[in-house]
Amino acid sequence: MSKFICHRGANYDGYNQNTMRVFKKVVTEGATGIEIDINLSKDGDPMIFHNLRLDGLTNSTGRLDCKTTKELQEVFVQTKGSDPDPIPTFYEYLDYLASLPKGIRPRTQVELKGDNTADVVATSIKKYIEYQKLSYEDFCVISFSTKELEVVQHVDPSIDIVLLGGCIFRSALQQNVPQLDGKYHLFFDYFKEEYTAIKYFNMSPYESLAQEHITDATQRQYLLKTLEDNILGNCYGEQFLETAKQLGAKGISISKHNITKEVVKNAHNNNLLVYCYTLNTQADLDKIKDLEVDGILTDYFNQFHKA
Repeated sequence: MSKFICHRGANYDGYNQNTMRVFKKVVTEGATGIEIDINLSKDGDPMIFHNLRLDGLTNSTGRLDCKTTKELQEVFVQTKGSDPDPIPTFYEYLDYLASLPKGIRPRTQVELKGDNTADVVATSIKKYIEYQKLSYEDFCVISFSTKELEVVQHVDPSIDIVLLGGCIFRSALQQNVPQLDGKYHLFFDYFKEEYTAIKYFNMSPYESLAQEHITDATQRQYLLKTLEDNILGNCYGEQFLETAKQLGAKGISISKHNITKEVVKNAHNNNLLVYCYTLNTQADLDKIKDLEVDGILTDYFNQFHKA
């Protein structure tokens, strides 16, 4: 049976994602895996927060990396009518993990969201292991960025890494489709960030949008090919798996929207674990039940872990 991993802790009513309160909640429910996201403060401290910008999720605005850690102590996460929560540092989370008995300590997937996050995260993990507060079994570090994962391996090659797939890199789009400037929100979720996500899961709306907004034929063709490869799962081909192997990754993590049995089989044949994100309904689980994935990321651990 696939293991459930609590995506950003959870997305429960009354709880804010990526906060100490929600992490503690899922641990009391028996969680064996938690996924967290790391961005850096202006002064280089690792903060647990998903987005590059604070807008919409907190009582503040602007980029998180433009505020010092001290300034971020005055910023509170508050969504869905929940009580406000402070943005935790990675150090707070490590101390919490270390306080838990090993038998109930969840393994943590640490996703590197922002640039230059790898060094401080890997160094922090290494120190806690050297001090015998935690162990290598307590972590894996995950990222869309091969550059960041390479830094992790350089700091400590004993830390497990996992290559994330399924995003479309904004930097590649900026280079190849300059006519997308000011129009990313029409095509993508997380459109202000480097790792964008597709908004639709079939080509029909994209074809209409591209015809209307991307007048250059070469740019339009590049954009549509990139979107089609993502929708069909072609982005998880031999090159993706070879990249994971060259990095020394223990596994890959891929989207529920374009996962296929062939991708999972090829990954397993290459001795790579397969994680699938983010499954929140019974229909999601039914779709992948025969694919033999190794881990499932969900926002609703309390609904599924006893099923």
